[in-house]
Order: sequence, then C-alpha cells, then structure tokens
Amino acid sequence: MIVLVSALLLIVLPLLWWVTCRGWWADAKSRRRVWLVVLGVLAMSAPWTPWVGGDGASFDLLKRGKLLILLAILGVFGARMAGVGWARERTRRLEIWAVLALVTVPVYFNFFDFHGARTFVHLHDVGHYYLGAKYYPELGYGDLYTAMLRAEAETHDNRFQSIEARDLETYDRVHIRTLLQKSEPVKARFTPERWHEFKLDAERLRQRLGPHYSTFLLDHGFNPTPVWVLIGGPIANLVPAGSDTGLLFLTLLDPLVLVLAFWVIGRAFDAEIALLAVLHFCLLFGGGFGWVGGGFLRYGWLACVVAGAVCLHRRRHWPAGVLLAAATMLRVFPAPWCCRWR
Repeated sequence: MIVLVSALLLIVLPLLWWVTCRGWWADAKSRRRVWLVVLGVLAMSAPWTPWVGGDGASFDLLKRGKLLILLAILGVFGARMAGVGWARERTRRLEIWAVLALVTVPVYFNFFDFHGARTFVHLHDVGHYYLGAKYYPELGYGDLYTAMLRAEAETHDNRFQSIEARDLETYDRVHIRTLLQKSEPVKARFTPERWHEFKLDAERLRQRLGPHYSTFLLDHGFNPTPVWVLIGGPIANLVPAGSDTGLLFLTLLDPLVLVLAFWVIGRAFDAEIALLAVLHFCLLFGGGFGWVGGGFLRYGWLACVVAGAVCLHRRRHWPAGVLLAAATMLRVFPAPWCCRWR
C-alpha cells in the first residue's frame, strides 16, 4: 500500500499536473496515452504477487484499494456539482469511469488470484449447489451430508477426514456416527448407477478441498429455493461425474449473466450508467468475489432484477412483473424491491 500511495504522490499526480500545464488534455490521443502511463504505473505498484505464485492481496489491502477508488468517484461527482469544466463534459467523465473500472475489476478479482493460488472455482460454494441440485431427487434438502459420509465410508474403508458434521434436520453439529446410522435409507433412494456417480462427485470434491473438506460438512447445506432447483438441476446433470472441467463450466455461467446484465443497462440507459453499475458492483461491501464469486448461478436473481428495472424504465410492465417475480422466486429477498416498484 505504501508503494501504491508513493507512486500516486511522486509519479501520477506530478504527471497529471505537467500534462495539464502543457494543455494536452485538449487532445484525445494524448489523454489516452497519459491514462495508459498512469495505469502502467499503478499496475507496477500494485501487489501483483499472484503472478509469481503468491496468495493475492490481503483483505485489508483490498478494502483500502476500494476506499481509494470510492474517494476518486466521489471526487468526480463533487467536481461536477461544483461546476468544474472537465467534470461537466460527458466524454471526459466516460474516460474517467472507464479508467476507474479498469482499476476496480482487478481489485474485485483479488488481483486475479481469485480465491487464492489462482483458484477461480469457489469449491465450497459450488460443491453444495452442484451436488445439491444434481442429486436433489434423491437427497432433497436434508440428506446431503449423510450421503457424502456414506460415500466416504465406502470409498475409504471408514476412514474419515472429520468426526463432526451438521445434521441438516436439526442444524446441530453431531458426531458423524449419528448420520451414518441413518444413511442406509438415503442410499436406497439411488439407483446403482446414480450412487456410483454420486460417489465419484463426492470423492473428487473431497480431493480438491483437501484439509478444508471437514469444514464443508459443517456448513448449513444446500438451501436455494425450489425454483432455483428447477433451473439448476438440469444444468448440473449435464456435468459428467467427477469432472473438473464441468465444474469450471458451471462457474462461467455467472460471469456471462453479469456481462449481459451490464450490457442491458448500457442499452437501456447509456455507457456512463453502465460503467457506474460496474463500479458499484465491484466496490459493494459484502458482495466481493470471495463471497460468491466463482459460484454456480448465484447471480440469476440480479440479472432478473436488472432486466425488470429496465422493463419498468421502458414502461413494459408485464415483462417487468414477470422478471421481478422470478427474482423473488429465485432468492426471496428481492421481494421488498418488487413491493417498492408496485
């Protein structure tokens, strides 16, 4: 962080002052070159440890980086309200928003180290949603951990990585023996072929999670809405059992959904609003990549809310109602927004 601030004070700000004195801001090509130099300086100053096998930036550093970007955004708005010439020009503001977005996206992705060691897939989250959706007909909401422990017992000859798991009927932490004693009826719901597939999926997840597998069994299970299961289940069943490539495919659906959502915002409003939406999404406290980034269809509700808002803006009330209702059925908590827009 000290290096980054030093670069801002000793290189970037003097460079911008010199360019302003030279009158280069009037030339679009010169402005683009200056911003490229600024980005290069910031890039070299940032904690790019993941490129050499590090663990990315610390959480505190990411928060401070977001704070600096937020202060820059507020500065632009303040300059516009004060009537400063460059801030009132839409073209200049677009350039600034674009540069800030280019800086913010790497911060959101933890400087492309994602969840550490350049792991894009959020295994803890995807494991619940993939297994829960794919095997929902056999497991429902309450027997995921019971089936995983039974599969672990058969695959590893009763050698377990954890002696505790969560009973999803009571949400109490119990000894794994408690769940294993009632695992036979759970296994009986599977056909032999489906049980073999489940064991392959569970074993691959166990291998990839490594020492973190024990914490997986202490979470609160698979708990999206039934409507989400209707959508996610058929998609999850397209993935071959034990396939790492298939899991990666599932996690790439959310980035596609988000890109489409921002594109819809740009089409309905303008490029400036779309860039501000990107900045808001990347800077939102509690919504960073470490939370649900690299997950499986975690942002479908957001796309529905965005599309519903766009339909309201275009006065297309019927599709807006359908989309906002879909968002509510996917995640429940968008319901207050629907009531607000009623």
